[in-house]
Amino acid sequence: LKTAIRFDSDNAEYHFVLAIIQYQQGQSDDAKQSVVTAVALERQQPLENWGESMQRFQGAARVWLEDTRRKMRAP
Repeated sequence: LKTAIRFDSDNAEYHFVLAIIQYQQGQSDDAKQSVVTAVALERQQPLENWGESMQRFQGAARVWLEDTRRKMRAP
């Protein structure tokens, strides 16, 4: 995943997935930073199918991601 991000660093979806992985590994500070990056990229180029892309992730990590994303997207 980090290799994919190096080749396509403007892909918000990659950063959201990285955030979930980091969250699951207990790297909460890194996970939050990945969400910050993803949300900034998403503002520049909105994701068309965010829910569909993230549906493979369930449970606490998905809930955390959605909550964090919603808070960071708020005006």
